[in-house]
Amino acid sequence: EKYTFQLALQKEMERIDKGYSFIWHYKNCGYYSEQIKRYYSVFDREKIRVYLYNDFEKDPQFILKDIFNFLDVDDSFVPDLSVRHNVSGIAKSKSLGFVQKIVTRPSLFKEVIKPIIPESIRPKIKARIVNRLLIKPELPHDIRMQLVEEYSEDIWELQYLIDKDLSTWLS
Repeated sequence: EKYTFQLALQKEMERIDKGYSFIWHYKNCGYYSEQIKRYYSVFDREKIRVYLYNDFEKDPQFILKDIFNFLDVDDSFVPDLSVRHNVSGIAKSKSLGFVQKIVTRPSLFKEVIKPIIPESIRPKIKARIVNRLLIKPELPHDIRMQLVEEYSEDIWELQYLIDKDLSTWLS
């Protein structure tokens, strides 16, 4: 049986019942309004900020400046955003999967070349290699529509809670 995301979604309750860590609760972790409500029940809303990833993608400097300002830290600091850390995806091929493992996991090869490559540029090199090796597969339309239907009530509730337009999440 080929393991797919659809199969993973179907087996989620089985994994939860067996006590699997939350990282295996793909769909269950997506009910954001429940998570936000827990925070709102403990902390004042003024002490909580909710940021959407799409907003961060559009204008990361603005979002970071707002976060720094909210935390009352120096908002004039401009971090280097040229390197994307923890990029996810699947290897474009099995041979590239092998290269990905060499780049992302400890290895003798990496220990040998470490002294040759300055520490300051290692993350950029690693990110560039990994970004070229991975593809991000598209979620099949039927699965997306199924998830939109299952999440729709939660999305509307979240939209109300955080006072942000989430209607694009429903399309």
